[in-house]
Amino acid sequence: QLQSSSDQPNYRKYPSIVAGGLAAVLPEQFAVWSYPKAEDDADAASFNMVNAMLGRIHQSGAIASLKEESRKQVHTGLRIYKERIRRHLPQMTPFYPLGLPPSMADTMSPVAVGLRDTEKVFVAVWRLSGAAKVSLPNTFGGKVSLLYPADLGIKLKCSSRTVEIKFPRPYMAAILEVTRKNNE
Repeated sequence: QLQSSSDQPNYRKYPSIVAGGLAAVLPEQFAVWSYPKAEDDADAASFNMVNAMLGRIHQSGAIASLKEESRKQVHTGLRIYKERIRRHLPQMTPFYPLGLPPSMADTMSPVAVGLRDTEKVFVAVWRLSGAAKVSLPNTFGGKVSLLYPADLGIKLKCSSRTVEIKFPRPYMAAILEVTRKNNE
């Protein structure tokens, strides 16, 4: 069984939908649309993919018309989802490192939602139009790495207290992967 998340065509508004949806629907049943448009650049294509990667990806959009850099982001996102994320979803529960988003109309505050099980943690982080640096409390219990996208200039800095993600441009998103200490 599936629950479609939304028919919201503006990918920039999707992070709060994803956060709210994961509070109500099991990750493996949460259908999230990713539909990059032909004019989208690599940042927009990867943002679309991050929107969907902690649920059940429903891929659509103008895939055949995408620029090569955007098509590469879609291809890489789908591969990472299939190889690294999908199998964990049925055992995972959501959490909110920054709390739930205040409003879909808030375009300044970053959004972060994570899924965890005993083996892994995945965290989606979205920079909207606000500050370039997003700081999360480092309560993940393991080694944090940038899983996707790895080729758009996003930087990760970890300490025992915080995980800082620096996005070079507005409206970018990333998936972090945490390998739990008991499984390293």
